[in-house]
Amino acid sequence: MLSGRSELFKADVDNLEDGYWNWAWFNLDFQATSQYLGFLYGQPMWAYTPGANINNEWCTLNELYHFTMDREDFDAADACVDGMREILQGWRGDLTSPFDHLQVFRTDFERPCERIVVDYMMHRSCNIKQWIDAYDICGDPGSLQDALSKKFTKEAQRKKDKIGEPDLMERCRYHLRVKKGLPCYLDK
Repeated sequence: MLSGRSELFKADVDNLEDGYWNWAWFNLDFQATSQYLGFLYGQPMWAYTPGANINNEWCTLNELYHFTMDREDFDAADACVDGMREILQGWRGDLTSPFDHLQVFRTDFERPCERIVVDYMMHRSCNIKQWIDAYDICGDPGSLQDALSKKFTKEAQRKKDKIGEPDLMERCRYHLRVKKGLPCYLDK
């Protein structure tokens, strides 16, 4: 079952010589590995635990998102984005640096993992100044500014055209499966 999630993951498992899978080789910490394995066996990728550090939870989901994208496990990547959206929806006030631990060399604000943050910066009350300052430390300030400028331009046009605000909680809004023409992991 574990190797059936993606062809790349299956190839890795098939190439094991000693029957031992070294998760550390993929730089996954224990929590990320546990969450991913739990998801493979039918548990949610993320669920709020009282007293949890939202910033740590966010970073774990971000780490898992990139791992699952590399392994082409798009169901798990979509589940990570759903967890991130849940954090932004319910605990964004506790999230101080949503861009920490981004793989800055791969930052693309059109991808779900980054686009969701920009959407929340635009459409929900967030500490946008703090988030921009935090990004300036770890990323290319111009790329976030460009993404926000484009978003503000679209927002101005949306208001001018009297179109309603987008539903950020729409079920598959940030899912990769839409572009890939795959069934939603929630329906499996």
